Amino acid sequence: MVLVMTKIYLVIVETIKEESTMKVRLEDDYKRVYTLEQLDQAKEVIRRAKEDASRPEEYGEMAIRAILSQMGSNDCILRILFGEAHTAKNSKNDYERMGEGTGIMDIWITTYAETCDGFIRVGAYLSDIWDETVRIDNAFVKYGKA
Repeated sequence: MVLVMTKIYLVIVETIKEESTMKVRLEDDYKRVYTLEQLDQAKEVIRRAKEDASRPEEYGEMAIRAILSQMGSNDCILRILFGEAHTAKNSKNDYERMGEGTGIMDIWITTYAETCDGFIRVGAYLSDIWDETVRIDNAFVKYGKA
């Protein structure tokens, strides 16, 4: 099993090295439930994200560190395995938080990492990461001991 994880990790690392900017996806399922106005707002979020030099893995690492400190765990991240970003509606978000023309759209960052104690998967809104308000009660957290 460790060998399989290593192979997956190598593929993921290659993908991370190739990406030098934020790449945000608009999921096909969301295209069916967004209104036309929200689709335009999601496209604006994606356009603005292309100007961001940070990658989802970098923002995800910030979220993981915040969650680990709240869990009372040591802040030991061995490596970021994977990070992804896609558009999402954030009803608690200030209107136009991501910029003019973005409405309540936000970016959902999901990141997987290997820690000294095991593995962790954290999902959080980018606006919460920016505001440093990522908490266990407003983020998606899955944690497994090695």
